Amino acid sequence: MLHPTHSNPTNSVKKVLKPKYKVIALTGPQGSGKTTQLKLILDKIDAEFASVGDILRSILPYSDKPEHQEAREMMYSGVLIPDELTFEILKDYFKKKQENGETKEVLFFDGFPRTALQAEHLYELARIYHGHDADSLPPIAIARMTLEHGHAKKRCLDRAESLRKAGKEARVDDTDEAITKRLGIYFDSVPHLNKAFEGKAHLHEFEGNRDVHEVHADVLERLFE
Repeated sequence: MLHPTHSNPTNSVKKVLKPKYKVIALTGPQGSGKTTQLKLILDKIDAEFASVGDILRSILPYSDKPEHQEAREMMYSGVLIPDELTFEILKDYFKKKQENGETKEVLFFDGFPRTALQAEHLYELARIYHGHDADSLPPIAIARMTLEHGHAKKRCLDRAESLRKAGKEARVDDTDEAITKRLGIYFDSVPHLNKAFEGKAHLHEFEGNRDVHEVHADVLERLFE
């Protein structure tokens, strides 16, 4: 499992890659391969990986703050924590990173932002993490893996079936109906996200229905020097 901070030992490959961006958010429909690409990148550079879920799980069980206790109860009951509450928790987390000198050159997000409101949150978190004021932003890239609805759905169903056949646990909501609903929400959000990215983040789209290593070569060429 990837953790809130993902560090990699120094190797010769890291010296070759020079990031063009300070913040990179990998997005795309479920099954498009964004997490696979993230893992391949993190094998090559020493960067910070911010998993919203992992950050919440690292903070909420151990905090006595009333707002954290409220969020913890939601998390344990399976209720989605409201965006604004999640945002406040992440702001505190990244502020401490900045104040303690624990930041890295590149900050990665996986599957975030999913909405236009979350895009605005992304910009503020980027400012906090990299120490920018309210009038400036570090260079931000949105790396969107694209995949047609039907292909994405088939990948999700095939992946769940493979896990079950191997005796491993698949998501309980990896059903035809639930996957169709999640993908519908994602594709409906794309036009709103595109508008939210204008003038603030560079959008790069990568066709996900290709060989993993072909996609990866494309990602490296466009996001790194």
